[in-house]
Amino acid sequence: MSYFILDLNSREIHGLQIADVWAEIAPFSLADLGRAPHQNEVLALNGGARRLVIPAGELEGVESGDAIERAFRSWGGDGKEVLDSGLRSAVEQCNQRGIELIVWPRLHSIVSDIPGLLRVARAHENVGIFLEPAALFPANAGFRIDDFAARLTEVAEMQSIRAVCVGSDPVAGYEESQVEAWIPLLHVARKLEKPIVLRGEKPEMLASALNSR
Repeated sequence: MSYFILDLNSREIHGLQIADVWAEIAPFSLADLGRAPHQNEVLALNGGARRLVIPAGELEGVESGDAIERAFRSWGGDGKEVLDSGLRSAVEQCNQRGIELIVWPRLHSIVSDIPGLLRVARAHENVGIFLEPAALFPANAGFRIDDFAARLTEVAEMQSIRAVCVGSDPVAGYEESQVEAWIPLLHVARKLEKPIVLRGEKPEMLASALNSR
């Protein structure tokens, strides 16, 4: 099994053993593109990777407020409009560059949950999803982590899921490590030969833990 490392300092995802760059991480979000679709941010990038991972990003003004308010504003009418505009811009520019677009969903962003990423996947069959379970898990919201992991395991079988990302820190609200929490999902990723991306300190130890399961 080959593992990759998410390096936010270099804004790259590269091999654990071989330093080949698997993807570049955009310094902007889909929300940014949705607010200014006329700007050619993707075309202006200098990286040579064949894949571009773009974080979904938040709407302006949703940084404050409680979780319910932030979620409603992000996936409400304004959020959908910004998402659709950002995707159109990103898809067009990635097609011009001949690179693959991969969206990175996160809580409180314009793609913040499983229904949101499914909407993107169904509307744009050539757009990939970078699946980081811990970034989507709504801690302290009454969700059972095993139920959430089981749902993500179903999602991971979709062709649009291009990679699964796990970190070295515990899952928010739980003492379990991410390896333990998401092991059914990671088994599916390995079976389907999807890249597993490691983030955080000592990725070699994460890889060793995964190999032992």
